[in-house]
Amino acid sequence: MQALGHEFKFDANERRIRCSPHFINLAVQSMLYGNKSDNIGELFENYDSTDEEDALRPEDTNNPPGSYDRIEDEIVTLEDFPSYLIPDQINAADLSKYRKFGPLGKLHNIGVIIRTSSQVQEEFFRAQKEVDPDAPVLSWVHNVCTRWQSDEAMMERALKKRQALNRMLQNIEDIWTREGAKLTDRPRILDERLSHQEWHVVSVFQKILQPFKIASKQLQGNGITGKRSTSGGFDEYFPVVEMLLDHLETALKGTIYEEDADRHLVEVNLFDGMDNTTRSLLQVYIKLGWKKLDKYYALLTSAAYVGAIIFHPCKKWSALDQLWGQLPSRQSTLWKDEYRNSMRAIWEEQYMNKDVSDELSELSTCNNEGLSYIERRLAMRSRPASQQPPPSLPATQRRCLGRQVQQPEVTVQQDELAQYLSEPPVTNIAFKNDPIAWWRDVGVGRFPRLSYMAVDFLTIASSSAETERDFSSVGRMITPLRSRLRRSFVARAQCLRSWGKAGIYKPSIQFDLLNNANWRDVVATLARED
Repeated sequence: MQALGHEFKFDANERRIRCSPHFINLAVQSMLYGNKSDNIGELFENYDSTDEEDALRPEDTNNPPGSYDRIEDEIVTLEDFPSYLIPDQINAADLSKYRKFGPLGKLHNIGVIIRTSSQVQEEFFRAQKEVDPDAPVLSWVHNVCTRWQSDEAMMERALKKRQALNRMLQNIEDIWTREGAKLTDRPRILDERLSHQEWHVVSVFQKILQPFKIASKQLQGNGITGKRSTSGGFDEYFPVVEMLLDHLETALKGTIYEEDADRHLVEVNLFDGMDNTTRSLLQVYIKLGWKKLDKYYALLTSAAYVGAIIFHPCKKWSALDQLWGQLPSRQSTLWKDEYRNSMRAIWEEQYMNKDVSDELSELSTCNNEGLSYIERRLAMRSRPASQQPPPSLPATQRRCLGRQVQQPEVTVQQDELAQYLSEPPVTNIAFKNDPIAWWRDVGVGRFPRLSYMAVDFLTIASSSAETERDFSSVGRMITPLRSRLRRSFVARAQCLRSWGKAGIYKPSIQFDLLNNANWRDVVATLARED
């Protein structure tokens, strides 16, 4: 990036954009497995718990735990420790061992054995039928470091099939006992049986990871109307990270918020029925995840992150004031002045004198939904109730749906950026999840030059997920039997696929009805109709 910036004359730090689901997943990996850069001694020194200090002792701090090298088909074994229990004293060495050989390590090893042994896999399927014949038979979900949130998916599947997993282990042990119970022939998978306390730890971790799963899906949105509350807009970076940080801070205190059947957030106690040592250990894990997430949050310094928010007509600066108003590090006005100066410089250098003879045209679909999970969770932030933001828009604002507010035109002499920021946020919730529609329908007429800048900021992808989906789709399209397709044909097909998913394009020919016998007749009929 530095070399490109030097060659093309741009600020490399300003252009550096980070993939949000990627660093969210890094925070999850740090919380579950740690990494070599973790300073356990510093963590103990800054640990803010007052009632668990005796359980936390900063021993072996010069030997921080290494990363958990989770090779997909490799089982990590610990000689003489078939069941590694909660350590009495939490230090770097014991923390590293528990990460590898505790409940999460056992689930990983179970997945490896099921994946590499067809006999164990069939026994797992048979146990599911024995436990609940009417329930669908599901495969084991294996965690891999290359797939986001695969650890949460593994925990969810394990908890769902907990009875079947225990039945499978019992059946394997019974077979081994009937065959003589020789220690040399003891099935390796029996060493991975989880105790009741370990299942409790898995359940707690799975609850903690739920908001991370929602955040990853929300920020890698595929742009399909009605499928998600967002298409992964760049303006959602700061609210999502703030929500996750607050979630981990409340989890450290032993409470989280979960959705009930009516999508209401209810408070849940995490550590009920858990001994002090286990609770202290989980708090260390949570603190490690918080540190990693906070580290990446501090790296989001590009003006693009703020620009996407202020160019959202329903947010502007007021959204940032509300988001950061309770943070001591943000109570100074310096951060706002720096971002204002950066936005002003970009506006004056690239857009203020732009030729707007060509009409701005952006395709967009309106997705009118209520508050997303991120917004509802932010409304439950750990602050006094009197300072909590309102959970929804007032009724007078909700009635503005479908009705555009007429505002005065901006004259040529006025500065478009200053005029736009001086106006209050738009209250029409039709533009809440579709800010580009406002710039297309309203903003382009009032702020013709600023609309270019706004669309450039709002269309920045929050992740590389959509690009990776395109690569996967092209890979499925170009098979060994179709390896000579022209690049232009592949590009057109993928473009039509993307437009079809977004509802922009609808094919006039029902391709699923065509076959070798009638396709010429169908095409000829459509040609006559045209």
